[in-house]
Amino acid sequence: VKEARKAMFSAMISEKVPGRDFLDMDKLAELSDGLSGGEIKNSIVIALSAAVSRKGDLQKVSQKDFEEGIGSTKKAKKDVGRYDYDG
Repeated sequence: VKEARKAMFSAMISEKVPGRDFLDMDKLAELSDGLSGGEIKNSIVIALSAAVSRKGDLQKVSQKDFEEGIGSTKKAKKDVGRYDYDG
């Protein structure tokens, strides 16, 4: 359910994370429909890693970071098992 996913985002993203106050948790919960708790955690790690890789004031997380993290996680979930490792 959407409320459970929203609660996961709220709990897993520390209040100390710069930029957290500007995140739309409802939108993140909506976009993450179909993801498990572990997959939501993976999307958060991707988003936070993107922010940390930037310099100075740009190290604040953004809504875009999380939306891209969710997108990457959904793509990886869809692509699992589609690779031919014999080639």
